[in-house]
Amino acid sequence: MLHQSFGKMALSILLSANLLFAPVLPAAYAADSTDIVERVVITFHGDAQTQRGISWFTTEKTRTDVQVMKAAGFQGAFIKPLSYEGTARYYRGQYAHRVILNGLEPGTEYVYRVGDKEQNLWSKTGSFQTDAGKNGAFSFLAIADVQADTEENFQKASELLDQGFKTVPHAQFVANLGDFVNNCNNEQWDMYFRNFERHHLRTTLAPVSGNHDGVPSWFRYQFPVAAAEPSLGLTGDYYSFDYSNAHFAVLNTNDMFPMTSAQVNWLRNDMRASDADWKIVMMHRPLYSAGKNYNKPDTMIMHNRLIPVMDELGIDLVLSGHDHMYFRTKQMKGDQAQATTYIQEVYNGETVDFAVDPEGTTYILPNTAGTKRYPVHSETFQKILDAGEVVTQPGHPVFAGITIEGDKLIYNAYAYDVDGTKSVERIDSYAIKKTLSDEPSAPFEPDSTDYSSLWRQDLNNLITLLIRAVADYCILIPQLIRDAIINR
Repeated sequence: MLHQSFGKMALSILLSANLLFAPVLPAAYAADSTDIVERVVITFHGDAQTQRGISWFTTEKTRTDVQVMKAAGFQGAFIKPLSYEGTARYYRGQYAHRVILNGLEPGTEYVYRVGDKEQNLWSKTGSFQTDAGKNGAFSFLAIADVQADTEENFQKASELLDQGFKTVPHAQFVANLGDFVNNCNNEQWDMYFRNFERHHLRTTLAPVSGNHDGVPSWFRYQFPVAAAEPSLGLTGDYYSFDYSNAHFAVLNTNDMFPMTSAQVNWLRNDMRASDADWKIVMMHRPLYSAGKNYNKPDTMIMHNRLIPVMDELGIDLVLSGHDHMYFRTKQMKGDQAQATTYIQEVYNGETVDFAVDPEGTTYILPNTAGTKRYPVHSETFQKILDAGEVVTQPGHPVFAGITIEGDKLIYNAYAYDVDGTKSVERIDSYAIKKTLSDEPSAPFEPDSTDYSSLWRQDLNNLITLLIRAVADYCILIPQLIRDAIINR
C-alpha cells in the first residue's frame, strides 16, 4: 500500500460486576455544544493512572481549555472543575489544539469538555476512566483498518464498534491498529470523526499509525500520545504505556523499510525496563499474514527484522492490521510453532482452555473493521500458513475483546454481520495462563537510539534483509508457477 496525501484527519467473556469496579460508561453525556469544536479525541499520555492527552480542532482561532470533573460528582454542570490550558497551532486550514491532563486520581471515572472558557464555546461532554494500578482486571477492544472512503462505510465501521461495547461493556480503552481512513484528506477525516465521535467521547484511544493515515506529521497533530524521544513524527509516532499489569508498546511500521535501528533499540530498551507481567506490542503491518500484502518486500523485511526481537523480549501478544483478513498464529518462537500444554478452567461461568506458560508469542491480525476485505492467499509462504492456528476470511468486519486479570489473558474475536442479520458471532478464542514473577527487571545497558549514529547499521540491515527477501522469493516462485497453471 502506498502512502496517501494527508489532511485533517466481544459474544466476549462478560466481566461480572465485582470483576471491575468501574461502571459501564455512557456513550456521551448530554450537554450543550458548539460545531466549532471538532475531532475531539483522548489518548494515553504518560502514566495511565494519572495522565491523559487530549486534542481537538477548530475552524476558528480560540483558546485551548479543558474542564474535568469526577463523574461521581457531576450533575450536568461543570462546577469547580479541574481546569487545564494547552497550546494550539495552525495546521492545514484549522487550529490543532493539544492539552496534557496531569494530577488525575487512579481508578477514577472523569467527565470532561474542551473549548474556550472565555467565549463559552464547548464540545459535548465526554468521559474516560483512569487505570486503577497494577493487578486490576481490565478489558479493551481492538479494531483495524476502518479505511473507509464513504459516509456509509464509516457508519458501518462505527456500528461494529457499537457492537464491541455491547459485547465487552467494561472495555476501558480501544486500540485502533491503523488505517483510520483510505485517502488522507479533510473530507474523509471529517467523516471518520463524525461517525466515531460517540466512541471517542466514551473512552480512551490507543492509536496506531497506518500507511493510509497521512505524512508528514498528521498523526502527531491529531493524536496526543507521549512519543518516544527518538520518534521523528513524520510518518506517525511510536510510544508505550502501562495499564494494570500489562505493558504496551505501539510501533510505527511506516518507519520500517527497513525498520530503523533507533526504533528497534527503543523497543528493546522500553520492554527491558518494564516489570509488567504481560508484554503486548501493537503495530499496523503484520509479522504473520496470509493476505495479499505479505509477499511484498517491505513486509518480508520487517518479518525477518522483528521476529528475533519479539523472541528476545518475550512478547506475549502482537496485534496488527494492514492485510484485511483474519490470522492467529500458534505460539511462535524462532519462526517455528511451539508445543503448548492446555488446561481447562471455569472463568466467569464459561469453561476456558488456557495455554499454560506457553513458549513464544501469539500474533493476531483481527481482519478489518471496514468493508474492504482480502481473501486468504494460498500463494503465501508455506511456513507462514504452517504458523497459522486460525486463518480465514469471515466475510464480515471483526472486533476483538481482550481481558487481562492477574495471571490470565483471554482473547475473543467476533464477526458482525453489518449488512445482513446484524448478528454477532464469536469466530475465535484463545487464552493464556502464566506463572507470574516478582523479580524486578534485570539491569541493562541501553541500546543507542541516536539516528545519526545508526545509519550505517540500518544500511547493513537493509542489504542483509533484501538478500533474505530475494531468497524467500526464489523459494516462492515454483509455488506461484504451480498456482498459475492450476488457475488457468
